Amino acid sequence: NINPFVEDNDGKTSLDYAKEGKKAEILKALINNKYGSEQDSLLHLAAMVGEVNAVRYLINRGIDVNSRNAIFHTPLHLAAGIGHVEVVKILVREGNAEIEVFDARNQTPMHYAVNNKKLEIVKLLLELGADVNSARVGQNSMKLSPIHIAVSNTNYDERDLVFGYPQMLNKGA
Repeated sequence: NINPFVEDNDGKTSLDYAKEGKKAEILKALINNKYGSEQDSLLHLAAMVGEVNAVRYLINRGIDVNSRNAIFHTPLHLAAGIGHVEVVKILVREGNAEIEVFDARNQTPMHYAVNNKKLEIVKLLLELGADVNSARVGQNSMKLSPIHIAVSNTNYDERDLVFGYPQMLNKGA
């Protein structure tokens, strides 16, 4: 598989060359291709690596921000779990990405941010209206919500977040 974000010596990617050269057929192939074993879209890859300009460009081209890969991750799941703050902002504010979307393991982007200790993302998702009590039974069979995960991790700074965001406790986990 090709990686459309590999840069040459001038810092340009195949996506940059396709855009600059107005090569619609190449650009369309890059956008419509699925990448890797998880069948990620170009937007998934851009979100995963934190390519802010590519994310914005793809959203402006009408790419579905809520598209799912083979394990039902949306680009927001990936950006939140890795900690790309600007990408999360763009996906939600400019692309209207769904925040309360469950993947194949019945986890939301908030679950990934909490699990991976991405405090800035946790705070941002709370501000954007994420539900810290989101939980569904499935492969995540214990039905753990993000607040359950944050409080149960003993060496976890997110417990301190609870005190700054009382809405994390208001609904009863």
